[in-house]
Amino acid sequence: MRGADLDAAVGLQLELARWNQQFGGRVPRPSTEANSRRILGARLAWPTSSWTWVAEVAGAVTGLVVVTPTERADRVAASVAAGPVAYVGCLVVGAGHRGDGVGAALVATAHDALDAAGVGVTLLHYYAMNPLSAPFRHRCGYRPLWTEWSRRPAGMR
Repeated sequence: MRGADLDAAVGLQLELARWNQQFGGRVPRPSTEANSRRILGARLAWPTSSWTWVAEVAGAVTGLVVVTPTERADRVAASVAAGPVAYVGCLVVGAGHRGDGVGAALVATAHDALDAAGVGVTLLHYYAMNPLSAPFRHRCGYRPLWTEWSRRPAGMR
């Protein structure tokens, strides 16, 4: 990801947050956009690879994958005995390009870099009720480590 991609990347993260609401995701707060911009912007300054890629179609950013590298993935690494571990924190394709192979290309790009870096385990979370996420993740070779179901009162979303 380049600095010029930041606005589009933040927009995709907001699109994902709004989409996931219907499957149990939290309602985006007024600070969500600023927080996404701060976090993605900070990745641009990392001394090592930011492990953040965008996909472009006709020069427009249409997808985003954000992977937390091994040295920053200790929180999720404790979930498994194998390693080293990386964490896919965000994978989103804009609504107009879903089903076009953009997501699969992003996953392939990320895993090429993960393989080259010697990452042994890639972890992620997704909303199991999302009718797009579960089938897509399965096609990409991901398998559940565990499944968590929760219910929040309507006012707590």
